[in-house]
Amino acid sequence: MARASDSNDHYSKYTDDRGDAAAALGGGGADVPLRVPPSIADSSLTSRRVQATWEPGPLRCDVAVEGFTLSVDEPESVGGTGLGPQPTDLFLASVASCFTLALVHSAGKQGLQLRGVQVEAVGEYAGPRFDAVHLAVAVAGPGPDELARLVEAAERVCYVSNTLRAPIALTVEARSDG
Repeated sequence: MARASDSNDHYSKYTDDRGDAAAALGGGGADVPLRVPPSIADSSLTSRRVQATWEPGPLRCDVAVEGFTLSVDEPESVGGTGLGPQPTDLFLASVASCFTLALVHSAGKQGLQLRGVQVEAVGEYAGPRFDAVHLAVAVAGPGPDELARLVEAAERVCYVSNTLRAPIALTVEARSDG
């Protein structure tokens, strides 16, 4: 399977030469087979897919992501092993890493030289969800005006933060093998 970067540059697809999206757009375990609905299986260029698998034992799972495996865990105090990040940590890591890469991508489009980028994501709990995510951005290189333009451009191309800004449809399809 080709990586998204090999077959589909998802930043450039929605941006013009300056990194401006608005202008560009016109203003289971190995023994349990995964049965993916056809509507999901046939969308390789328009969607991303990961698969999480849990086997009887602690409250942890492995997530397959295009040739990589991530271990996702819970603290020992709630039944996990404490040997991997929690799902909410990975959620925040997705926000921070996507915004970091969007900054670097946008800087390249704008011809800016960066000496370093750090993005910290903090989620504010509200019961069993986050009701706010705050990003703190530190960029070495550009001046204040360039940084403001860079952040605006990154906000336009960051898939994860753009996903969080608008309501999305979340569906759950369940099947039983038993």
